[in-house]
Amino acid sequence: MNRIFIFAVAVITLTLTACGNKTQGGGDNDSLQTDSLQADDATKHTEEYIRQRIDTIYKYCGGKAVQIKGKVCDRSRFTTTRFNKLCAEVDRLCNVMDNIYFDYDIWVRGQDIDPKWSYKVKSVENITDSSAVARLLIHNFSDQNVVLDLRFERGDWYVNDFILSSGKYSEKDGELAGMREYVRLMGMAEKVRDNLDEMKKLFSASGDTDEDENFMRWTPVDIDGDGNDEVYLTCGDSGNGAFYAFNGNKVQLLLVETSNMRAYICEHKNGKGYICKGGSAGGPSYYNEVVAVQNSRKVERLTMLTTGSQLDENAEPEIDAALNGKDISKAKAKAYMKALPKRKELKISDADWHSEGID
Repeated sequence: MNRIFIFAVAVITLTLTACGNKTQGGGDNDSLQTDSLQADDATKHTEEYIRQRIDTIYKYCGGKAVQIKGKVCDRSRFTTTRFNKLCAEVDRLCNVMDNIYFDYDIWVRGQDIDPKWSYKVKSVENITDSSAVARLLIHNFSDQNVVLDLRFERGDWYVNDFILSSGKYSEKDGELAGMREYVRLMGMAEKVRDNLDEMKKLFSASGDTDEDENFMRWTPVDIDGDGNDEVYLTCGDSGNGAFYAFNGNKVQLLLVETSNMRAYICEHKNGKGYICKGGSAGGPSYYNEVVAVQNSRKVERLTMLTTGSQLDENAEPEIDAALNGKDISKAKAKAYMKALPKRKELKISDADWHSEGID
């Protein structure tokens, strides 16, 4: 992807002195007595070494290095395999969806660089064989408290995550969480874009609506709770829409809404999720449809038409029902509906809607 970083690239002498406490000063040499890239593995699990390792990283990736070289640090040089793998997917999706994720430098914490840029290692904590935490104070026009989640791999310490926090912190506030959410949303946008024509064909062929397949927006919905999203698309001004599941390279239509039959979902049960609709079918008739989803596949479909008597309110209504296209008895249909998990309304805010892949 074409990364866009906007920096004030003035060649400014910024000296970083004192191990773990780099600030403006009078020389260009790094303060390390031992280059962390050459240190013996036996010494690498101490606070002293980890501080030196961070100094080495910021020697190449800090504000001073960027100002002198006029370009940002190779992001992958000092980050973990896990971080780099996720970055690669972010980069791929940015390219195919023609948008930008990293519009700032994750090391210097900004787009522009303060001539007085500096950092200080405040503490190194929770050192184990495979992980450690370093707390930094980075000054770039203002002070930022940054937590570096470190991992020991490939013979040295690498940054696994960057988290802005001055006290207690959560992984949900880190770069990894942000990238995962971007991959989730743009991955779905890619699927919508690549399958849009087929989705429109399935919508038109369903016979459930006369509305044009003028999809305007979408939102991810994890119907079955397996961590893989299905998608809900809505049409035009009516707000009616359809639900689809993706499995591999195939798209499957789950359910189509109409103006008098809006969808709702049910809580998960036995590894399945349920999406349902119900409404008047004209006169004294009422229609229900239930689709069970498991592992992003439609595994069951119940249709049920209930017709009451207009002449006798006490008469038992007639029920015509089918499960997966095969007729079932009234008793089985009523038992199926009664056994459904608790109903949950779809709660979708304006911020949840997306148009990438459609517009």
